[in-house]
Amino acid sequence: MQATGWLSALFAVIALAGCAGSEPDVRPHVQANEALAADGGMQACALHEPVLTISPQHAEAVPAGTPVTYAITITNMDTPSCPPSEFSSSVSPSLAGLPFQIEPEFLQTPALSGGQSATLQVHVTSHEQEEAGVYRLSFFVRSPLGERARTRMAEAEYQVREPEGCHVAPARELLIRDPSVVDDEVRTSGAQRGAWSFGELMRRAARAPEDAPGVVEAMLRSFTEEQTVNGFRVAARPNMEPNVLKTWPRTDNGEIDLMRAPLRMLAIAHRLDLGEGRFVFGVLTRDGASQLFTLILEYSLPGDAHDWARSVHALQALPFPSEAYNSALQRLTDRFSARGVAPDRPHGSALLRVRTNENSLGRDGRWEMREFRLSARSGALEPAGLALTPDRSWNGKAQLARFIDDNAPGILREAHNVPISLEDQPFQAGSLINELGHWDARGVHDPEARRLFSLNTCDGCHGGETFTSFFHVFPRGAGEQSALSGFLTGLVVRDPVTGSPRTYNELHRRRQLLERVVCGAGD
Repeated sequence: MQATGWLSALFAVIALAGCAGSEPDVRPHVQANEALAADGGMQACALHEPVLTISPQHAEAVPAGTPVTYAITITNMDTPSCPPSEFSSSVSPSLAGLPFQIEPEFLQTPALSGGQSATLQVHVTSHEQEEAGVYRLSFFVRSPLGERARTRMAEAEYQVREPEGCHVAPARELLIRDPSVVDDEVRTSGAQRGAWSFGELMRRAARAPEDAPGVVEAMLRSFTEEQTVNGFRVAARPNMEPNVLKTWPRTDNGEIDLMRAPLRMLAIAHRLDLGEGRFVFGVLTRDGASQLFTLILEYSLPGDAHDWARSVHALQALPFPSEAYNSALQRLTDRFSARGVAPDRPHGSALLRVRTNENSLGRDGRWEMREFRLSARSGALEPAGLALTPDRSWNGKAQLARFIDDNAPGILREAHNVPISLEDQPFQAGSLINELGHWDARGVHDPEARRLFSLNTCDGCHGGETFTSFFHVFPRGAGEQSALSGFLTGLVVRDPVTGSPRTYNELHRRRQLLERVVCGAGD
């Protein structure tokens, strides 16, 4: 079974419950024993944290997907006069890119008297596609719930060996979210105009750098008033003002301060399959906490696709983490984010669109997705229709089924478009309230065409079609690594229409595509 990060939080709570001064259930028992001891009846019972040892602490490097057995030795340190205790143990991988398998997930000792030990075994297996590196395992042990919480934690390492031969490492080439990159002190710093900071990226995309604060504020203010996009009403999001605009630091002249933009980088993505490069940001509160609000800058990749594939793959040969790696990565991102790299586009910027995904701005708990595009006419980031996504009013209609049937060859190749209008009616969505649904096209001839059409919509991909709860790259705290959705890392879901099992592992798919180019690899 998969081990998840909630275990760490659970045991942290348990540990707090066992702090000095929080043990009223135990004190009467101890006091009674002390009274007996004073009469010569017995030694007083004293409860202590158990001793926990793990072997091996530094496991030898193994290929991804290889089970490693760890011995967990637990020693009861209570005094002999205490009643025997059973202890439970569990394991939680830290910062694993893909799910680890832990068997068994929970372990239990026999009843141990004070001074007695028991050794348990747990088998830890990385995902077969996990990347090379050292992964920290946190081992927890606790006493029974009816006693004072007595906990102990110890760590060991699981090391994945670099595969032999030509291969792609997605975490260093395709979806980069290691804290050494996304928390780079210089490149992500707005104060230093770092190349990966939101403020600098906006200065590069604006008609002139000094226009950037106004461009960003106008985009944000569009949320505060009702809009009409492609003929569809887009309601205001009332919390934009208090949650973002009023908390955003401002300069002496009243402009929003892009050097102190309240955003945290989550990931840098090379979508070579789409010919795009992306920066993923999370929006922060006034206190620096993560909001349920992500913002993505999506750029076209100027130049030859094969050259991009080779350049991205060259990152793997560099030490990681290292300044050499970050410098090489910046040279790549500058190729699509710098000023003037796309002379045929507005302002010479390769920025295709800005996407938002949030529920922080409404007051009804509903999630909304929007899209903005640079205007050569106004110089602004203007609200735009959502690419590949119709308005939800079309869901289930016969016209949608006809559209899918008529465009099935392109949809099956995932090379289709969703037009602005269909049958002389507005078709492409102006925004999207994401209710974790899917797209139904009753009467469609090919169920696979329906699935791929739905999968490529914003809410199908971030919702019911992939069993995803809104985010594929999740907001994170400083120094942490963003979690990923099961759609990216691997899961099996039931087709919401046919009930057939569907396997998704998007990062593996992108890895295979790049390996075919740089390694000549097949499936």
